[in-house]
Amino acid sequence: MTKDDEKHPRTGYAWIASAALIWGSIGIIVRIIPLSPLATVAYRVWFSLPLLLIPWLRHRRILDLRDGAHSKLLFGSGVLQAVAWTAFFTAFKYTTVANAVLLLYTAPIIVAILAPYILREPRQPRVYLPLLLATLGTILIFSNAGLGEQVETLGVLSGLTAGFLFALLIMADRKLSQTYTSQSIVSAQLISAAIILAPAPFLEQTTPSLTEAALLVILGLVHTGFALYLYLKGLRLTPAQHAVVIQYLEPASAIFYAALLLSELPDTTSLLGGGLIVAANLILIAKGRPAKHYSGLKAKTALTQKTTQISQPRPVRRYCR
Repeated sequence: MTKDDEKHPRTGYAWIASAALIWGSIGIIVRIIPLSPLATVAYRVWFSLPLLLIPWLRHRRILDLRDGAHSKLLFGSGVLQAVAWTAFFTAFKYTTVANAVLLLYTAPIIVAILAPYILREPRQPRVYLPLLLATLGTILIFSNAGLGEQVETLGVLSGLTAGFLFALLIMADRKLSQTYTSQSIVSAQLISAAIILAPAPFLEQTTPSLTEAALLVILGLVHTGFALYLYLKGLRLTPAQHAVVIQYLEPASAIFYAALLLSELPDTTSLLGGGLIVAANLILIAKGRPAKHYSGLKAKTALTQKTTQISQPRPVRRYCR
């Protein structure tokens, strides 16, 4: 971080906004690539792994894993991450980009519901209104898909499953962050995901073309490694609550990209349902504790920052896009 950045903290907003705008285009790439969601996730992990793993090894962070108190949870969460990404990419394939992204944003609400049972955190009545709004929004998206439309319903179910799995992942990271550094968590999870996903590309009937291979590289290097770098850089200059609000550029930009590049215009019912989910999250943030400026923060994504405001004032590390 430069002294100039410290004098102009709004540059942090620009870094976070840039990351959100990059993440918003993931659905477009996934839709264009004619591979199964499982294979697409495998390539994403493989191409992003060196970019994130080399600094981890160079700084001897591998020594962090000597504490094996939660080693099973650490590597098991990598498998969970692979499944969550696959569900998310499946949603992109079978429903609209807007539905997939907005349903993912049910994760913070799910964390608010499950945290008292899984993490033994105090129950907070302030989650009830956001829960009601998010539930109504999900019902609207489901009703608009139509239970008779099997493909659309599969996509909506996949999006909701992704939200649920990411919620579990956030809570796993909350537990792991008490033992391991952020860099060790993400590196171990990517290694675990890379191993479990290794057979996926070989099950495909076709190999990616040059253009498709380039898109896969972009998905790994830009949407995973570079966007994460921008986001973390921005977080060092930005209060957590501000970062969360800026992160809503992701679903907004996803809808814009889909309309511009795929001619995919969400109808009023889907937009209303998505709006209720976004409103639920914003209410949850507004009712949380005041955020601090976390200098040198080690965090991973906005979804985690949202859940930080739900039940824990310190940053929790989660990267999930």
